[in-house]
Amino acid sequence: MTLSACGTMRCMPPLLDVSTMWPRMQALTKVFPEAPKENWARSKLSAAKISIAALAAAANVAHHRRSSHRDANCGGTRSLGRSCGRVSMQAVPHGLTTDSRIIPRDILFGNPEYASPSLSPDAQLLAYLKPSDTGVLNVWVRTVGATDDRQVTNDGYRGIRFYTWAEDSETLLYLQDSGGDENFHVWGINAVTAGSVAKDLTPYKGVKAQNLSTNKRYPNTIFVGMNKRNPQLFDMYRVDLQTAEATLDTENPGDVLGWHIEDETFTIRGAAASNPVDSSQIIRVRDSSDDEWRELTTFPYGEEGGLVSFSK
Repeated sequence: MTLSACGTMRCMPPLLDVSTMWPRMQALTKVFPEAPKENWARSKLSAAKISIAALAAAANVAHHRRSSHRDANCGGTRSLGRSCGRVSMQAVPHGLTTDSRIIPRDILFGNPEYASPSLSPDAQLLAYLKPSDTGVLNVWVRTVGATDDRQVTNDGYRGIRFYTWAEDSETLLYLQDSGGDENFHVWGINAVTAGSVAKDLTPYKGVKAQNLSTNKRYPNTIFVGMNKRNPQLFDMYRVDLQTAEATLDTENPGDVLGWHIEDETFTIRGAAASNPVDSSQIIRVRDSSDDEWRELTTFPYGEEGGLVSFSK
């Protein structure tokens, strides 16, 4: 966009004429013909090209304006934010936005071939998400530099969308609910031993787990937020990876929305609370888990900020 005689307004160049766009769309559909769903899933780039071209054509047609005469003050261009003459709308060619071949459903809602690769802390294993033989997204692993890929988890219904490595370099942690109830639990499974069975590390009915945190200095312990004590509040618990024993570490007083964990001691030392009166954000800190909380600063409504780290 460049400055024109429209003054301080920037003027838009003329849009592409639909008479030139539509033949291009027809050519694209010849280059990328309709294919079985499994081929579409393996050809996301081709489908993406068709999708982008289709959306561009639709936007071009919907907004195409042709001036019946040009305003001398606009130098033959249409200014952004004002009209430079009478306009006429071009009709959308029949079938342009209804052709099912443009964007197949599997491209929009289907599973990826591979997703979310993650190295184990010791860099020996590569984990990633991939559909199982039944088409459900699960966690797979392979040895770095090898092709010994194998499926680790065995979810057959909902699919797994989030996982992470525990710091022991053997345990994979992932979130899964039951039948879509959205009460996600933290599950752990040994990724080194083939045939391992997943263990529910937060096995409490009606309880949701979130704010999962690990620390390399404490490889057998994780922090998990759970609304176990009060369904409306998430307290922070220390959970043992081997026994799944959960110990209440920090209780939510009722207004805390997020926690900050100090890295060296794996201690919760920061909290972000919300003031319901004026919607400001209050930052609280403490020196250790045995000390009282104190307010560090407050961010008024409309301002953004938060804790970054503790120096010690």
